[in-house]
Amino acid sequence: GASNKGRSALRIGAPGAATAAAWEQLREASQFQRAGRIEAAMDVYEGLLRHAGEQAMKAKALSGLVDCKHELGDLEGALESAQQLLRIRPDHPEANLRVAELLLEAGHGADMADPYLSRAAEATGQGRLGGPSPGTEDGDAGRTLQIRVLCARAEAALAREDYTQALKAVAEAVRRDVALPR
Repeated sequence: GASNKGRSALRIGAPGAATAAAWEQLREASQFQRAGRIEAAMDVYEGLLRHAGEQAMKAKALSGLVDCKHELGDLEGALESAQQLLRIRPDHPEANLRVAELLLEAGHGADMADPYLSRAAEATGQGRLGGPSPGTEDGDAGRTLQIRVLCARAEAALAREDYTQALKAVAEAVRRDVALPR
């Protein structure tokens, strides 16, 4: 299958060839995922985790596993993979946001999600709700991440029954979303 092909490619040739093969496998896993072949994508991501030496590759593979497990409804498995990702990239805003989103979705409560939301918000320039929006240096992807952080903050506020903060977060998310080019 796809995972056998990938594992052997990582062991053959010079280090540069192994790295190129690993990045090709990552693209293949992403294509499987987009095509709805989630188990095939997971096999490739897991093979990459076992054999990839590069931290960036491991981070990408873990991120893919998080998405696959989430798509299959395995929230606890997705959360476990997201926490592994945080061990590699503790300050990465997307990784922190994914952990917060998964904690909230799995019903673990706002108090558990808050530290991750705070780290994600700080990394996207939103230290406080309603704080300044960073410049466009991150582009649309950065603004989309900001909107997701705000939506997760609203969800956490709802879990605490803090409707005022939830409404503020949603209003700010809508304001920033309207500003995105379509």
